[in-house]
Amino acid sequence: MNGKRNTDSDQLKEDAVRLIVENGHSFKQVSLMKGISEAYLQNWHAELAPQLVWAKVESNSDKHLLLPNGTPIHFKEIAGGSFRMGTRGAYHTSEPIHEVYIPAKFYLGVFPVTQHQFEEWKFANPGVTHQNVWSGSEFYPVDSVSWHQAREFCQWLNQVCIADLDGYWVDLPTEAHWEFACIGDAELDCGLGDGKAALQEMGWIGDSQLRGTKPVGLKRPNHGLYDMHGNVREWCRDHWDPFAYRYWIDGMAVPTMRHDLSNTADSPRVVRGGSWANKPDQCTAAFRTGMNAKEADERTGIRIGLFAKGS
Repeated sequence: MNGKRNTDSDQLKEDAVRLIVENGHSFKQVSLMKGISEAYLQNWHAELAPQLVWAKVESNSDKHLLLPNGTPIHFKEIAGGSFRMGTRGAYHTSEPIHEVYIPAKFYLGVFPVTQHQFEEWKFANPGVTHQNVWSGSEFYPVDSVSWHQAREFCQWLNQVCIADLDGYWVDLPTEAHWEFACIGDAELDCGLGDGKAALQEMGWIGDSQLRGTKPVGLKRPNHGLYDMHGNVREWCRDHWDPFAYRYWIDGMAVPTMRHDLSNTADSPRVVRGGSWANKPDQCTAAFRTGMNAKEADERTGIRIGLFAKGS
């Protein structure tokens, strides 16, 4: 009898979490439907959701790369197009708003790179010095990655995954690619709208209760991409220039800052998306900042893309 009771309980947990993961219901909706407290649901969700989300993505991803140990990295296809990049009235570094053209489709990682995926590169390169601050399950995002390490990881993937690339190449996104994938042509903070409540639905963003990263995929996806807001902020290809948008002309195709005044290997690069430690207005689609290329901290990870050669 106990065995059947445990089986029924496990099935109830999985059914409830599937309603959240696969049907997009809120905790409150499932609580009312199933007669379960939201506190229980949140615990069950933290336990089961990463595996369920991963399984859902595996059956629906547009493309994937297989690492040498068989671990996949999943990607979503982003069609090219035009959008209005930046925002007005929040931070001067994101002004002025300007039209940007993305001429070719590309693919962006469905999740930030996880610790498990990054460990494969470290295993193949034993001289690498790297340690996550927030150790967790295989579903936790890698943290404390420098821009140089992020680019080396991409270069390694171009070598070991060459059979899966189909003429594409692995790299960090430019910040134009990143913002277009995040929000498309909608001038909003995130896919659910504007403001803190919308951002909290989609990402682990800073508040007094949050300390450290969380497994990827626990929040609602943003146009099929998980954790674009909060959790870990993500390196982009570009050099950082706080006044970059003042130089760009409407309609430019994938503008990127390739040089800055110092033009050194360790000069600042762009990071996007904010982290678990950042305020809501620093986790929006348009917010941009930079950090030194050799710097690696507990708030910073990576998301990789597949791009047509020359883009």
